[in-house]
Amino acid sequence: MAELKNSNDAVNFAKVIPLNNKIIDTVSNSKLDTHNAGGRDNVKHVRGVAGFLFAIIIALFSFTVSSCNDDGNSSKRVNEFQENHSIIGTWKLIAFVDVKNNTYREPDYYVIKDVDGNSIKDTIKDESIKNTKYLLSFDNDTLLSGFTFNNLMNGSYSINYNTDKLHIQCGAATYIAEYSDGELYPICLNMVETFSFTDKELKLFYNNQKNYLLFNRRNNYEN
Repeated sequence: MAELKNSNDAVNFAKVIPLNNKIIDTVSNSKLDTHNAGGRDNVKHVRGVAGFLFAIIIALFSFTVSSCNDDGNSSKRVNEFQENHSIIGTWKLIAFVDVKNNTYREPDYYVIKDVDGNSIKDTIKDESIKNTKYLLSFDNDTLLSGFTFNNLMNGSYSINYNTDKLHIQCGAATYIAEYSDGELYPICLNMVETFSFTDKELKLFYNNQKNYLLFNRRNNYEN
């Protein structure tokens, strides 16, 4: 410590001490503030990293749950895709369409009954019975089957999805008790030249596209 030689030096030293203490306190507080600020920055950084990792975990969890829920529907979507891009399946005849004359005729649903020796036309009104008539099933890439008005039908076909060309060879094993459009239906099928279709509707064009058979997918008629 500096030696105090007189009273004036003592007074001056006493004045300096508080000032030095204030300077020391200021420096110390400055270092403390710097330390605290660094700590706060570190806390903010840690919180930021933790939040980012939490967001990633939530995203991964959501994706996993979504994938698990999706597994049960994957095969269904594949089947729907194949169905929507192929005519394979069963179709129900809705109408005979005349493009040139712009006419639309539903197939007939009547049978001939013998009543007291007289032939009586009796129209079927039961929809569940009507829905079993005039069917066409593309069973695979080459074979088909179906039902006329009253008889089973089978045959084969060739198709080109790029050119919309379709050739059908089919017929009923027998035409016993065939009524309504039961005989006309396979005749028209054997005349088919081209086609167009969506997932629910099929058009088979014949007679140089002047006529076509209009079908809906069979599942639209299931009770």
